[in-house]
Amino acid sequence: MANDFSLDPRCKALWRFEAGALTADSKGTNTLSQDGSPAIDTVDYKEGAACVDLEKDSSQGFYIPDVSLDTGFPLKSGDSTKKISVCCRFKPESIPGYNVYNTIWAKQYWSGSKVSVLFQLTNNKMRFMWGYGIGTQNSYYDFYTPIAGHWYFVAIVIDGIARTLNIEVWDDTAGTHNSFNYTPSGELRVHDAAWTIGTEDNGASRGSYFDGKIDEVVVFNDLLGIIEIEAIRNGSYLYPISEIRGHTLGVTSAYELAPAVQAHALGALVAYSLVPDTGWIDVHAVGVLVAYAERLPLKRVFPVPEPRTRWQSQAGKRKFPAVI
Repeated sequence: MANDFSLDPRCKALWRFEAGALTADSKGTNTLSQDGSPAIDTVDYKEGAACVDLEKDSSQGFYIPDVSLDTGFPLKSGDSTKKISVCCRFKPESIPGYNVYNTIWAKQYWSGSKVSVLFQLTNNKMRFMWGYGIGTQNSYYDFYTPIAGHWYFVAIVIDGIARTLNIEVWDDTAGTHNSFNYTPSGELRVHDAAWTIGTEDNGASRGSYFDGKIDEVVVFNDLLGIIEIEAIRNGSYLYPISEIRGHTLGVTSAYELAPAVQAHALGALVAYSLVPDTGWIDVHAVGVLVAYAERLPLKRVFPVPEPRTRWQSQAGKRKFPAVI
């Protein structure tokens, strides 16, 4: 199953790097220009039927000027909301050391003092740079040590006004997942630097090229949650995604019976569905929940009353809770 972003109004760009459509935006009209002649790999890829294989020594990468970005593209010049989520898949062929920069995606022009967002490999780490203030002021974070030859899925979620930076990293080769959360020093700056993939804007040219494979870069002008991010990673994204959460009012208690323990959860269950752009919605299941479970060894858990619970009893019988 492939991700389907077609109904999601928050999704502003999707580059899949497929054969015959290397620079195409499958969601909007943000068609990329390319440096060099990047190769297509139809054997080692993560989504669709191919990925792009960039060679740093050949100065291969992609870019689109700010003025050419679709209206509503996050961090386009004039954006006052400053919310962006970017998910991408990549496989580095080499890990750069000190003072060497392999850019995965960015929207900044360092020499022009247009520092906004930058995701790259350098100093043997994954680095994210957040521009604020004036000139080249920035907060940068070397947050993860990548391994050459491993496929990674990385989601970066930014609220430029609230100053929140959340990063999720999956090493799909090793089967590991790590989360990183930061509070940068100032409100994110927005400039007219080009949006780039596999390289960094340098005014009339580009630099800091990536060395390796890149597949499926998707951009949203909103803050993605972990359930949405995991769906994208798994290739099962379909808008809208519902998130069910339950709240139980009452008590949970266990009774000792032979030869097993029977557990009763008595209370009111309220279920909610989270739909993007809509918020919390009370959808169903408001009433009394009675759940049973049997397990060994025998065990007694004393009931503890919670708010909105009244205890009743009958002669010769145990007390039991009643939700009010």
